[in-house]
Amino acid sequence: MGDKSAVNGASRNTSQLVETFVAGRGKYGYLTGNTKQLARGDSSYDNWVMDNAIVKGWLISAMEPDVMNLFIRLPTAKGVDRYLVHDLSRKAMQMRQIGRSLAAYYVDLSAL
Repeated sequence: MGDKSAVNGASRNTSQLVETFVAGRGKYGYLTGNTKQLARGDSSYDNWVMDNAIVKGWLISAMEPDVMNLFIRLPTAKGVDRYLVHDLSRKAMQMRQIGRSLAAYYVDLSAL
Protein backbone atom coordinates (compact mmCIF):
# COMPACT_ATOMS: atom_id res chain seq x y z
CA MET A 1 0.00 0.00 0.00
CA GLY A 2 2.79 2.44 0.82
CA ASP A 3 4.32 2.27 -2.65
CA LYS A 4 0.94 2.71 -4.36
CA SER A 5 0.08 5.72 -2.18
CA ALA A 6 3.45 7.27 -2.95
CA VAL A 7 2.91 6.82 -6.70
CA ASN A 8 -0.64 8.18 -6.52
CA GLY A 9 0.58 11.12 -4.43
CA ALA A 10 3.32 11.83 -6.97
CA SER A 11 0.74 11.75 -9.78
CA ARG A 12 -1.51 14.14 -7.91
CA ASN A 13 1.38 16.52 -7.26
CA THR A 14 2.44 16.35 -10.90
CA SER A 15 -1.13 17.14 -11.97
CA GLN A 16 -1.29 20.17 -9.71
CA LEU A 17 2.12 21.36 -10.89
CA VAL A 18 1.14 21.04 -14.54
CA GLU A 19 -2.14 22.91 -13.91
CA THR A 20 -0.22 25.69 -12.15
CA PHE A 21 2.34 25.77 -14.97
CA VAL A 22 -0.35 26.04 -17.65
CA ALA A 23 -2.31 28.70 -15.73
CA GLY A 24 0.84 30.69 -15.05
CA ARG A 25 1.50 30.93 -18.76
CA GLY A 26 -1.96 32.28 -19.49
CA LYS A 27 -3.25 29.11 -21.15
CA TYR A 28 -5.64 27.80 -18.47
CA GLY A 29 -8.60 28.27 -20.82
CA TYR A 30 -7.25 25.42 -22.93
CA LEU A 31 -7.81 23.09 -19.97
CA THR A 32 -11.20 24.44 -18.93
CA GLY A 33 -12.63 24.80 -22.42
CA ASN A 34 -13.03 28.57 -22.03
CA THR A 35 -10.63 29.02 -24.95
CA LYS A 36 -12.79 27.63 -27.73
CA GLN A 37 -11.46 25.82 -30.76
CA LEU A 38 -11.55 28.15 -33.74
CA ALA A 39 -12.84 27.35 -37.19
CA ARG A 40 -10.24 26.75 -39.90
CA GLY A 41 -11.20 29.92 -41.73
CA ASP A 42 -10.78 32.13 -38.66
CA SER A 43 -7.88 34.59 -38.93
CA SER A 44 -6.56 33.45 -35.53
CA TYR A 45 -6.85 29.72 -36.27
CA ASP A 46 -3.11 29.18 -36.76
CA ASN A 47 -2.35 30.83 -33.41
CA TRP A 48 -5.00 28.67 -31.73
CA VAL A 49 -3.47 25.51 -33.25
CA MET A 50 -0.01 26.56 -32.05
CA ASP A 51 -1.18 27.39 -28.49
CA ASN A 52 -3.22 24.19 -28.29
CA ALA A 53 -0.18 22.15 -29.37
CA ILE A 54 1.97 23.87 -26.72
CA VAL A 55 -0.52 23.09 -23.93
CA LYS A 56 -1.08 19.54 -25.18
CA GLY A 57 2.70 19.08 -25.23
CA TRP A 58 2.98 20.31 -21.64
CA LEU A 59 0.30 17.84 -20.54
CA ILE A 60 1.76 14.90 -22.41
CA SER A 61 5.34 15.61 -21.34
CA ALA A 62 4.23 15.31 -17.70
CA MET A 63 3.05 11.73 -18.33
CA GLU A 64 4.89 8.47 -17.98
CA PRO A 65 6.30 7.36 -21.37
CA ASP A 66 4.15 4.22 -21.54
CA VAL A 67 0.98 6.32 -21.11
CA MET A 68 1.87 9.06 -23.60
CA ASN A 69 0.78 7.04 -26.63
CA LEU A 70 -2.78 6.89 -25.31
CA PHE A 71 -3.06 10.68 -25.32
CA ILE A 72 -0.82 11.92 -28.10
CA ARG A 73 -3.50 11.38 -30.78
CA LEU A 74 -6.20 13.38 -28.99
CA PRO A 75 -6.75 16.54 -31.04
CA THR A 76 -6.96 19.16 -28.27
CA ALA A 77 -5.44 19.95 -24.88
CA LYS A 78 -8.99 20.00 -23.49
CA GLY A 79 -9.49 16.49 -24.84
CA VAL A 80 -6.37 15.30 -23.01
CA ASP A 81 -7.48 17.04 -19.82
CA ARG A 82 -11.07 15.73 -20.12
CA TYR A 83 -9.80 12.18 -20.62
CA LEU A 84 -7.57 12.48 -17.55
CA VAL A 85 -10.47 13.79 -15.42
CA HIS A 86 -12.70 10.96 -16.67
CA ASP A 87 -10.01 8.40 -15.87
CA LEU A 88 -9.59 9.78 -12.33
CA SER A 89 -13.36 9.71 -11.79
CA ARG A 90 -13.49 6.10 -12.97
CA LYS A 91 -10.65 5.12 -10.65
CA ALA A 92 -12.36 6.83 -7.71
CA MET A 93 -15.62 5.00 -8.42
CA GLN A 94 -13.82 1.64 -8.67
CA MET A 95 -11.76 2.04 -5.50
CA ARG A 96 -12.99 0.00 -2.54
CA GLN A 97 -12.07 -0.04 1.13
CA ILE A 98 -11.72 -3.87 1.18
CA GLY A 99 -10.37 -4.52 4.67
CA ARG A 100 -8.30 -1.35 4.98
CA SER A 101 -8.84 1.13 7.73
CA LEU A 102 -11.01 4.09 6.82
CA ALA A 103 -7.97 6.36 7.21
CA ALA A 104 -5.89 4.28 4.77
CA TYR A 105 -8.79 4.16 2.29
CA TYR A 106 -9.23 7.95 2.55
CA VAL A 107 -5.52 8.54 1.94
CA ASP A 108 -5.57 6.38 -1.19
CA LEU A 109 -8.76 7.99 -2.46
CA SER A 110 -7.39 11.48 -1.79
CA ALA A 111 -4.22 10.63 -3.67
CA LEU A 112 -6.17 10.25 -6.90
